[in-house]
Amino acid sequence: MNLTNTVGWTLVHFVWQGAGIAALLAAARYSLRKSSAQARYILAMVAMLLMLASAGATFVYLSSSDVPTPSHSPNSGSSIAAPAGIPAQRAVETSSSWRDRMPDYFPILTYIWIAGVMALSIRSLGGWVVTQQWKRRNVRPAEAFWQESLARLAKRLAVSRKVCLWESAVAHTPAVIGWIRPVVLLPASAISGLAPGQIEALLAHELAHIRRHDYLVNLLQTAVETLLFYHPAVWWVGRQMRTERENCCDDLAVAVCGDALVYARALTELEKIRMATRIATPRLAMAANSGSLLQRVRRLLDPRGDSASSGSPIHADWVTGVGIALCVVSIWATSRGPVRLHPDHSGPGVHLVNALYRQNAQPQKTQLVALAQPAAQAEQTAEPSSDKSFAGGIATLGYKDLSVDQLISLKIHGVTTEYVRDLLAAGLKLKVDEIVSFAIHGAQPADIVEMQKLGYKLTPDEIVTMYIHGLTPEFTRRMKSAGFGTPSFEQLISFKIHGATPEIAEQFKQAGVRELDFDKLVSLQIHGANPDDVKQIGALGYPNLTANQVIEVCIHGVDVNFVRKAQQHGFKDLSLNKLIKLKQYGILD
Repeated sequence: MNLTNTVGWTLVHFVWQGAGIAALLAAARYSLRKSSAQARYILAMVAMLLMLASAGATFVYLSSSDVPTPSHSPNSGSSIAAPAGIPAQRAVETSSSWRDRMPDYFPILTYIWIAGVMALSIRSLGGWVVTQQWKRRNVRPAEAFWQESLARLAKRLAVSRKVCLWESAVAHTPAVIGWIRPVVLLPASAISGLAPGQIEALLAHELAHIRRHDYLVNLLQTAVETLLFYHPAVWWVGRQMRTERENCCDDLAVAVCGDALVYARALTELEKIRMATRIATPRLAMAANSGSLLQRVRRLLDPRGDSASSGSPIHADWVTGVGIALCVVSIWATSRGPVRLHPDHSGPGVHLVNALYRQNAQPQKTQLVALAQPAAQAEQTAEPSSDKSFAGGIATLGYKDLSVDQLISLKIHGVTTEYVRDLLAAGLKLKVDEIVSFAIHGAQPADIVEMQKLGYKLTPDEIVTMYIHGLTPEFTRRMKSAGFGTPSFEQLISFKIHGATPEIAEQFKQAGVRELDFDKLVSLQIHGANPDDVKQIGALGYPNLTANQVIEVCIHGVDVNFVRKAQQHGFKDLSLNKLIKLKQYGILD
């Protein structure tokens, strides 16, 4: 058999081989739906290798076999004699069947296949060039803090290879590039937009890719997908590999960081950054935001475990498996490889069986699909049941027609119907993003009610500010009883920012500071005034200073040592203003 026919028959045979392997993978995934992501990833990887091996084995077998190639030209029909007792019309019909004419189209089929392989190879090469540019353009070594974090995480993940960490202005998501000398790109936008704990979780995800040699496996997978690009089953298996690969790295990242919620929030914020930049990640780069964000977040946070969302819904895998199985049956029934014209020695009984088979084939197919559809529908109705109850509870509180993104944002940040109900009871009808912000900063409805009782009707932004700076009802109550009246909300926040407490106010009073109020208390803290120093300066002849005088002393650097030095030089009865001028003009220096 010549090379063109060998390639052609290999491509044709792989249609049923690839479908059969994908059907087996779909069945195995269903059986192992409650197993770990690593088990499902290994299954998908084995399926991909079997696809490559089956196509290669078929090519080798056909290349080494001596299968004669019949002539299919209309003028060559006389060279094939019909056996005795067999009508000539029957032999002509057999020789003109699509199976006999198929080799005539193999040259075109081979050229199309070569063109497809070349196009995808150019695409992959372009992706490789882009990833190499990412390593060199607008990058710099990350700060020492992140380098230390990466080293610590690498040690916990048992990554022994040297890993470079670069801060990139081009990349929009952390990504791993390279296998022998891997480089982790940390986007500048992520550094400024994510919390340190979230960034560490994403770095752990990238180190998991390095530990698992995913960059190399992805290169090999891309090569197989390029060679067998024409078969949908190959892309389906590849998608399962990429999905489970990300799930495996998610599991390792959570195991290292210890908080699935922090990691899920990091993925959500990362997706917001990606949507804002609209920059695509090359397929050859291992990025933290690969795969379906929705499925990954659900999988991390769903208390039912890994089986509930293993990268793609189980009912979709089941329907896909049934469809592929039907494809296998139909191809097996109609295709028998390279066809050589043989006499038809079948008797009437055989033709009767074939006729019955053809009559029953379509009803059986319809029956299989009919059996699969109820199962798929049952899965579809069962899958979102928990989400629907959550959405329904939120809707009863007045939040109707929310988008999927809004519901997911509420869910992953721990918002419950009880939490929203308590906020409403506190008189707060908030927007969805405001509720999420409350949940992120730990706002408690009970605290809000206490602040209202203390006379503070706060806006949503003020409530968030309150929790950012750690203002509590108890602190507010103590400041109100400090003897300076009722502080405003802005003053309370200023107290927390500058460390002004009721205890410090009492210490300044005991040190003899006069004319003290809330604003001056903050000014004393800003300028570093110390009650003990004020008390010692009073003992040296400057008692009962006003708050403004203490602030002026602090501004000019007049401390206890300077007062003692001035008195040692004979300046014992100077006024405070003259003492400040001694310091201002450096007379004692």
